Amino acid sequence: SRRRTLALYVLARALQCYVAARMTAFAAGGPLSWADTVVGRLGRLPGAGIAAWSLATAQIMYSYVMRPEALPRSYWKFIVRSGPIDVRVLAAVRDTVRGRPLDAGALNAWAVERGGRPALGSDRPGCIPCGIMHPQERSCVRHNFQSFRSTFKKSFPLYLALNVVPYVVFNLKKAALRPHLVATKGLFGAVRSSTFLASFVAVYQGVVCTFKQLGGDRGGESKLLYWFAGVAASVTVLLENPARRGELTLYAAPRALDAAQRMLGGIVAFREVLYIIGLAAMVYLQPSALLVDVGASWRSSGSSLAGA
Repeated sequence: SRRRTLALYVLARALQCYVAARMTAFAAGGPLSWADTVVGRLGRLPGAGIAAWSLATAQIMYSYVMRPEALPRSYWKFIVRSGPIDVRVLAAVRDTVRGRPLDAGALNAWAVERGGRPALGSDRPGCIPCGIMHPQERSCVRHNFQSFRSTFKKSFPLYLALNVVPYVVFNLKKAALRPHLVATKGLFGAVRSSTFLASFVAVYQGVVCTFKQLGGDRGGESKLLYWFAGVAASVTVLLENPARRGELTLYAAPRALDAAQRMLGGIVAFREVLYIIGLAAMVYLQPSALLVDVGASWRSSGSSLAGA
């Protein structure tokens, strides 16, 4: 819901304010609390931000395959559209892990329609083979390359708009005087971000295919595979602009937390509690940031909350 989205936004900014406050206290020296010491030392570790992004991504991608109900419906659909795996295959993976019978005939017929061959011999297979995951392409390597290309094509127009439009709106005079520079920066940014997202999809699928090809699923379909594939795919964030990596983590971390609490059964009035805690933390830690950041959010989302 819109209230949940706003609550997650506030929580992300609260986490950002908390880490910034602890890092500032650690850098200033003097008497330090245990929180200042822990956060300060962790924040200085190489790859600390990447590690946070990896954990959040792993939780989200695990939920995408195994617990789709833990993610907002629109967010789950976005991941499905960006990825190369059909929803019926994702459902088959979940049923296999949980020991439920499949409609092997229907899945085999669907694979044949896509240009593949029947790959399931019973309604209770030990795992879902690559022949069902990507029946249109027998080679896992070619399939992953096609996944990269398809995702790049789908995401490039979106990232081009995101890189060009905001700059033009907030720097209209510069854009009018130097349009070639705007076009060059926008094109480079769009290519870079699209390459990151396409690589993420290809690596995630590649890890799953490699595990299956090496016989790692002989003991049965592994649900943890889809968590560790998320960790491996998260490394592709190194392709993205360093200035945007923190924003990506702030975007993913609250959604991962939200998915985790939904998987655990949910908490009564979770979004309201999340919003109150996040807003209180921002007021306490950085009231000046609150006026700039959340104030703008309130103005833009006031009508949404009224109708939520």
